[in-house]
Amino acid sequence: MKKNSILLSSLCILSACGGGSGGSGVAIPNKPDTPFVPQEDTIASSNAKITNMISNSEYQVTLFVSNKLGADAESVGLGNITGRGATTRGAFLSSHSGELDYDKAAELVNMATWLNQPDTSAEDIIAEFNNDRNKIKAALKLMDDMYCFVGGDASETARRILEMRDKNSFDAPLETLKSNTEVMNLKDVMFNTTAAGRITRLKFNVDDTGKIVSLEYPDAQQIMDEAAGLENDYTEITIGPIPRVPDTDTFVEKIEHEGQIFSFPRKYISYARELGLKYSDFGVLESDLRAAGGDWGISFDPFAGGYETKEIDANRMTELAQNGEIIFNGLARGDVTYFWCDGPCNDENHYEPSIEGGLRDDNATLVFSPDGKQTLSANFTNWYNIQAIHNADGTNQFKIIGGDGGNDKRFHLNTDPNAPLLSDNGSLTNNGVTYERMNMYVGYYGKDNEPSEAVGLVKYQFTPSLKTIEDETGVGTHWEPDPNGNVSVSLGFGGKRN
Repeated sequence: MKKNSILLSSLCILSACGGGSGGSGVAIPNKPDTPFVPQEDTIASSNAKITNMISNSEYQVTLFVSNKLGADAESVGLGNITGRGATTRGAFLSSHSGELDYDKAAELVNMATWLNQPDTSAEDIIAEFNNDRNKIKAALKLMDDMYCFVGGDASETARRILEMRDKNSFDAPLETLKSNTEVMNLKDVMFNTTAAGRITRLKFNVDDTGKIVSLEYPDAQQIMDEAAGLENDYTEITIGPIPRVPDTDTFVEKIEHEGQIFSFPRKYISYARELGLKYSDFGVLESDLRAAGGDWGISFDPFAGGYETKEIDANRMTELAQNGEIIFNGLARGDVTYFWCDGPCNDENHYEPSIEGGLRDDNATLVFSPDGKQTLSANFTNWYNIQAIHNADGTNQFKIIGGDGGNDKRFHLNTDPNAPLLSDNGSLTNNGVTYERMNMYVGYYGKDNEPSEAVGLVKYQFTPSLKTIEDETGVGTHWEPDPNGNVSVSLGFGGKRN
């Protein structure tokens, strides 16, 4: 049994149905005179400062059920709450503690669902009523106060339930109940991001109540291990969780540069609310690296992902697409960084900051074609117009279809309309002269296996000519970009189905 032992510092349990076990059992009672004030979900409110995704931990579900039941919460084992003094049902009182039991809360929600099933007979209800009257009363109360039974007659209770069910009166309140009691804990969300210099994973860490407390790169140690031995003045100190500034959208990371430790903010900018996303999220991590000195500025690293339980797999998408292309309209954001050498490449002159303000297109589209091809199209006023394509065979393509790179000719991208196929794990093309690599991730999310929203991520790298240079020790070699330039593109997309 899962239990959340918590301090109910702001929970007021008040009766929502008049009476207790008394009453004639002849008529459905009217709504109580005291209005119901919904509980303020402070956990969801805190998380909403970061993401608009649904936030509903077991703690939050149990708290919702207990608050909805009021005085009856105690009768079904959802807390030994005493000292109710407010006159408004659902209002919060302080200094009351008790134990919230998620399993019992879930059992009541399942009971409400069971009561509305066509094959649940009057005899079934009577038997359950005689076994545990309080449970049926509580399940009805979760759907709507008008359905609370205050009498003690099992047959009359069954008759009323069947009558309301035949009128479909339970359907709407039961749907509302399910939306408020489905466990969707943000700790279970896994994103993809380019913030570590390549596509890697990103996740939230939450406390026992479901509140976001930090960000973490689960693959950070692997990234650090792979980078070991490479010449790099910057060493990440924070391999583990990156702590959140409480109740804000900012996380603080640390790096070491030339023997000094610098803290810099990673601001989590989500577009879920703007786009109307509930089961997924898309945005950028805005990192201000200027505190570390040098030419490092502000970067915009996109992220995208969502709840695995709401993700639509490729087979389902292909099946749906047989009726025509599935189109998502939304927003594309990203960043471009590049190398540019005015002579021999070295630490002083080979790095250029990102495009100021990053990239943004408010009219981007993502298309899932009947053949399984996925195409992200975006037109950037300060860069090129592009298409990023993920083919059904798993290969990728990055196409420049217009624009002039913001009139900056340092971008030497492949403008071939028939762009070569690129692998996800990187490849050397054109006999080792040109280096191109592209990763593309797209996730489709929705309710009842029907896609309503999509988010995606693209990482593209292009170097016109890579040279193998012997390092200072004469023992090994490393890659160095040609003075013609090297570009690294990070793009993200989020949108709703057309």
